[in-house]
Amino acid sequence: MSGGFLEIKQPGIELEVVSKVMRWGLEEKVVVLSEHMEPLRRVKRLNPAVTTQLDIPNPSPSSLRAALVCMANIVSVHSLMLDESFVELAHRRGLLVNVWG
Repeated sequence: MSGGFLEIKQPGIELEVVSKVMRWGLEEKVVVLSEHMEPLRRVKRLNPAVTTQLDIPNPSPSSLRAALVCMANIVSVHSLMLDESFVELAHRRGLLVNVWG
């Protein structure tokens, strides 16, 4: 497998996801994403090397704070909600921005 995205839609499967990522040697090849903060926080606690992405429905400074609290590496924003100042703020805080839609 070359890599990809693993989405956690329901909290509670983080240990299983991280265990399989580690077993298959994919720590540097996958991004674990969720719209929920707590699963991403658990993934980072289990293995800080796994890249995580928080889906943000309404980009704002407070949503960036939430991403930092859950130790996300990337924030994901719909293209219709994207704003240059949000991207600049995210980058200043060390977060990458993924745009979809």
